[in-house]
Amino acid sequence: MQRYKINYSGLKIVLSLQRFLSGIKFFNMDIHEYRQLILNELLARKTEKGEPIISELEANNLLNELTDEDLIMGMPFNEPKDIADIIIQIK
Repeated sequence: MQRYKINYSGLKIVLSLQRFLSGIKFFNMDIHEYRQLILNELLARKTEKGEPIISELEANNLLNELTDEDLIMGMPFNEPKDIADIIIQIK
């Protein structure tokens, strides 16, 4: 069995490529579908006690602060969970 040694910078490139390729599936998605996936991610977040981290109203309000153009530009690079992470951090 042949072993391959990947140095740290090589690993970063591989992981970056994997992340980019996984983001491509969102590139051709309708912006409304993409927004819904982000909203679903936000509403799925729970505290340790199982309570929602964010209300549906608050999630919608924060998500609506992002323009369609902002989201479209980031779609090839950001999965809906990434956008949800950012929204939760700025909440």
